[in-house]
This record gives sequence, structure tokens and C-alpha cells, in this order.
Amino acid sequence: MRITFIVPGIPAGKARPRFARIGRHVRAYQPAADARRESLVALAYRQAAGALPPHAGPATVAVEAVFTPPRSWPRKRRENPGFMLSKPDGDNIPKLILDVLNGVAYTDDSHVVRKEVSKRYGERDETRVTVEFLDAGEGHFPARGATLAIAAGEREDRRRGLNAF
Repeated sequence: MRITFIVPGIPAGKARPRFARIGRHVRAYQPAADARRESLVALAYRQAAGALPPHAGPATVAVEAVFTPPRSWPRKRRENPGFMLSKPDGDNIPKLILDVLNGVAYTDDSHVVRKEVSKRYGERDETRVTVEFLDAGEGHFPARGATLAIAAGEREDRRRGLNAF
């Protein structure tokens, strides 16, 4: 199953936590802009997915950050802007989205087995996110239990003097 949704606004990466001293204690807090972005991502996902419960199996996430070219650029350059090479970094943009979707789209973010990120210029600022839920049997690697069973079988073969090669 594949769910695609669009988060309006300028794509941004996850900000670092901020710290404030309160008396003798230091308190960590999340910047208000991050909280607003996270609520937008959660709302966009819930509108696209409906009442779908969190997926317990593997998932892939593709994030496409679309930025408008600067108005200061000449018209010819705005029409064919090329690659987006400036900030925010491509590795920080999906952090915010993956953290928000944790417990909403999938049960744990360790279930994300692949993520793709792209940055480009477009007509409006937005972030396009595609979450694809895979079956537990899909993929190129055997399940953890199968790997242990294979390893146990190889040990037994070695003990008997059989060569696996």
C-alpha cells in the first residue's frame, strides 16, 4: 500500500533542541516553528491515510522537497533553475517527517528500511511525501529468525565435517 501526501510551505529540516536555564536546572525544548511544521505533517498524513492504523511491518519513505526559485534570479534562470544546492541539507529534511510519522504511519521508525530524498525547484514551496508499506516477506534479506536458522544449520554441517562450499 502506498500513501502520498503534500505538506504545504517551505521545506525545512529538523531544528536542534534549544536549552533554557531555569534556576539551577537546564530545560530542553523544541522550537515553536518545528512544532508547527510537525503538526502540518501529521495533519496532511491523516487526511491522506484516513483512519489507517500504524503499520507494523517494513516501510519505505520518499521525500521530495520543492522550493520556489528566488525572485532575484533572472527570468531565464527561474524557468530552468537546475539543482537545488543550498540549505536546508537533504539529510535533515526527512528527519522531521520520519519523527512525526513514528507511531502514526508505522509503529516504530526502525521499520523504515529505505528513504529517498530529493530537492528541486518548482512552482510552489511544498514537501511531497510517499510512504509505502511493504509485506514482511518483501525485500532482499531473510527475516532475522531465518538467518539464525541458516547459521545454526551451517554450524551443524561444520561440526559433521561437511563443507558448505
